[in-house]
Amino acid sequence: MVEEEGEIVSEATEAKALDRGQEQQDPLVQQIAATLQENNVALLQAVVSTLGVERTQTMLQKTLEIEAAGGLLTDDQQRRRTPGGVFFYTIKGNITKEERKLIFPRAQTKRPKKKKKSNPTPAVAAPTWDETRQLIHWGVTLADDKKGEARTVKLTVIGRPNQIKTTPTCAVITMKAKRPPALPKGLPNLPEGVGGTVVVFIANKQWQKVAKSITENPNDELIIEGYPLFDAKNKVTAVMAQNCLSKVQQRAEREARKG
Repeated sequence: MVEEEGEIVSEATEAKALDRGQEQQDPLVQQIAATLQENNVALLQAVVSTLGVERTQTMLQKTLEIEAAGGLLTDDQQRRRTPGGVFFYTIKGNITKEERKLIFPRAQTKRPKKKKKSNPTPAVAAPTWDETRQLIHWGVTLADDKKGEARTVKLTVIGRPNQIKTTPTCAVITMKAKRPPALPKGLPNLPEGVGGTVVVFIANKQWQKVAKSITENPNDELIIEGYPLFDAKNKVTAVMAQNCLSKVQQRAEREARKG
């Protein structure tokens, strides 16, 4: 029996989910299970059977972006969701009620309703963007001896470049940053037009390890971790790559570890 976000899926429901698809496991289900290390294959099959290949792949991509940005906490803020938990959470927020009933049917036994608090705590609005700018200004103008020390600063970039410029020592790629799909509650609401341009510098030794895979596989994408630098003059974020891998290579490494 599997429990996900307060909903219980019985063994009979899991079997029904499998029957809803093909007798044999769907290749996309196998891919998602391997990528997210998710064991609930029956629920993954229910997702693919209900949403179809294209929408499921879109949800998978959103999940990977969320994971690359640091993942999501559970509703009680006590622990980080597993990659599979992020995947199912993302799906729940982007489907209709009818689709939700097909993918996440509740068990016959309902949980008792929680008693409402007599004096509920009023919701506090997140900072506006103008208030956020003031907080940023406070942090920037704070004296150096009053600031803490960030021992590690790292930015993760996942995507596929269209143009690649090579130099004698490194490769340079440019990608347009997308607006984040979700942020934890309490953080400021981002203004319209958030995104910007990211220019990544990859040392030739690292680039040579991924160049063939990214060139020969049109659906492959890069997973880059590096140190970010904001260029105020050009209004872009430059990233000095410290680690670089492609998704195809990452899956191959996981399969090798399993074997």
